[in-house]
Amino acid sequence: MAISVKVRLRAVTALAGAGLLAACGGGGGANPVPAPPVATPAPTPTPAPAPTPTPTPAAINYNTAEYNRSNGATHMNAIAAYNRGATGAGVTVAVLDSGVDTDSPEFVGRIHSASQDVAGASTGRGIDDTDGHGTSVAAVLLAARNNNSIHGAAFGATLLALRTDTPGSCDGDGDGCEHGDNALSRAIDVAIGNGARVINMSLGGSSANLNLRNAIARAAAAGTVVVISAGNDGLAEPDALALIANDSIARNQVIIAGSVGTAADPGAMSSFSNKAGSGATHYLAALGYRVRSFDQAGEQFLYSGTSYAAPNVSAAAALLFSAFPNLTATQVVDLLFTSAVDAGAPGTDADFGRGVLSLTRAFQPIGATSLAGSAVPVSADNATLGGALGDGGQLGQALQGAVILDGFDRAFAVDLAQTIAATPAQRPLAGRLADRTRGVALGGDDRHLFLNIAPATSTRPWVGLAQIGVDAQAADRVRARSGLVASKLDATTRLGVAIGYGAETLLGSMSGAGNPDGAFISGADPLTASGFARHDATATAATHQIGRWSLGFAASHARTRDPRRAAFGAARDGSVDTLAVEAARRVGPLELRVGLTQMVESDSVLGSWTGPALGLTGATTRFASLRARLPLGSGFSAGVGARQGWTDAEVGGGLVIRADGIRSQGFQVDVAKTGLFGSDRLDFRVAQPLRVGGGRAGLSVPVAYDYATLATRFEARSADLAPSGREIDVEAAYSLALFGGEAGAHLYLRHEPGHIDGRSADVGAALRFSVGF
Repeated sequence: MAISVKVRLRAVTALAGAGLLAACGGGGGANPVPAPPVATPAPTPTPAPAPTPTPTPAAINYNTAEYNRSNGATHMNAIAAYNRGATGAGVTVAVLDSGVDTDSPEFVGRIHSASQDVAGASTGRGIDDTDGHGTSVAAVLLAARNNNSIHGAAFGATLLALRTDTPGSCDGDGDGCEHGDNALSRAIDVAIGNGARVINMSLGGSSANLNLRNAIARAAAAGTVVVISAGNDGLAEPDALALIANDSIARNQVIIAGSVGTAADPGAMSSFSNKAGSGATHYLAALGYRVRSFDQAGEQFLYSGTSYAAPNVSAAAALLFSAFPNLTATQVVDLLFTSAVDAGAPGTDADFGRGVLSLTRAFQPIGATSLAGSAVPVSADNATLGGALGDGGQLGQALQGAVILDGFDRAFAVDLAQTIAATPAQRPLAGRLADRTRGVALGGDDRHLFLNIAPATSTRPWVGLAQIGVDAQAADRVRARSGLVASKLDATTRLGVAIGYGAETLLGSMSGAGNPDGAFISGADPLTASGFARHDATATAATHQIGRWSLGFAASHARTRDPRRAAFGAARDGSVDTLAVEAARRVGPLELRVGLTQMVESDSVLGSWTGPALGLTGATTRFASLRARLPLGSGFSAGVGARQGWTDAEVGGGLVIRADGIRSQGFQVDVAKTGLFGSDRLDFRVAQPLRVGGGRAGLSVPVAYDYATLATRFEARSADLAPSGREIDVEAAYSLALFGGEAGAHLYLRHEPGHIDGRSADVGAALRFSVGF
């Protein structure tokens, strides 16, 4: 004998302006409340028809008054699916219930031809709903989007209406409709045979008999998602029927639908809803409180019960199937659980189970992402542009609309430009003020030593001016941060080594400058600096005098680091190796210097870092530089310098398949005056740090993905790499011998620092006083 499954449901009608008590999903529930009337706009004249192009999904406004009345759809944020083109179209959803209002305009043209009465076929009653429960449930799931009343969350889906109520059981006996297990099992088989991807059972009751168990097992094997109401008795456990989700025959494709929503909190567990209990792993809550819908007569009510949470979950599954036809039923269920909003105790819990239904996260990439058509990983941090590349010019534009696959092999068109960031703005004055190192210079022409020393700080409590010196622990922390030593081997040859400085800086210092950091604080020398930070640099150099020519050779090695990754605690180190050759001579009063340099970077290109998605893996840059300085008399002198670079970038495996013709330039012009008011000096400089002035990147960007063939279509794109911004530094520096030391003042302006278009100017002023002892 078949065990009947009862759903506590009374026909919903309007009587003296009030709705009668309605119960669903197996007991309990609440009175359906008549819904507020929908304002009917005044009719407007129909314009003459004109052919118009079909709008793309992104061009359609789904945030309408009808959508906002459809609180089942808004609660799950179904608009996230609509904006990606998912409406449920192409997906058949079977609703096993009391039939449907076949005359309602909300279902016209979308009732599957295989819809049938599987419980009372012999009576000839058909599928036309006389009770209202089936109609109201189907409306929440897929009522038409027609600017009338509400629309279902999956308004484009096809309804397979399978009437399963036992004839005569919905005749107002106060105990709701009865749905026999055997009728339900036959309905499930009809659903499977007609390709239903989702089966909605807004029913509750006792455990399934063998026939129903086997039918659910066949549905799971066929790749169908089954959604069953949790029940409306406010118990700690779902109805026994729903707990079939725990059975291995369900293959993790049966979802128990609980209800959230109270008068005070739309996200709280409804008082009537059975909780997750032992079915927590398969339990998902959705809005089931005062859900707006309509009955078989078209009258609108606010319904409460897990019967109305279930169609919201079913609609969400249909939207995922519609948007991503590659997904299996197991993946759809996993996505709904993974993307749910955690509620109650953290993680899966005995009240809310896996959480509360939300399509916001479900329609975003989940899990590891990769470029479509490849296994190349994509992250939220694909590049840090900086140095000479600045803001990267048109590179970001070329990355728009790239197609990626997430952990469920779902294709998403994304703007990868949002995953590229500029190197954080460098504020040299702030760095100088925070830097407590001190410069120490010793020696003369034969031997020269320069050190930047980190000062010691006492760890003892301060006891006033009587405390002098440092304690032992502080002394242990005194160390040289950078420095160089140069020694004359004979009358024509000098040898030098350095820490913290590169090859070109060491050569410049050995040519006569005592302090390699120079007179300016707004930026490094654009003829020796490459525009990015180096760490743990070591260098060696040698100079040799041949007649009027001085020749220099230097080599250096340093580590580099992606500055943004370091800020996130995931530092990635690379390296840079430099070889430099310089020739200098005087032509009358004019001093000339010519230099050639080769710089080899691993993992970066002119100080810019990319991940595997872009695929720039390193670079070799060759520089030529020219510097001239001329005394003008009366203490005046002028200097000019320029640097030109040619970069060969290494690419491999990512979106960038070639980088051609990368050229970079840096320059400075300065004027100095000594003896302005005695033993003082005034310097003025205009400079451009190294900046890419030309070059193009060729990209192969995935722009379309075919789920049927798993084929990716690529588009060839090109991007100008010259940054849109241009940094120009202007600085005036004044120094004066004072009280046995040196006082100085600086005023500078850096326009578009880092070659970032639109970045705020860096303006600074500083006073300093130093004394040696």
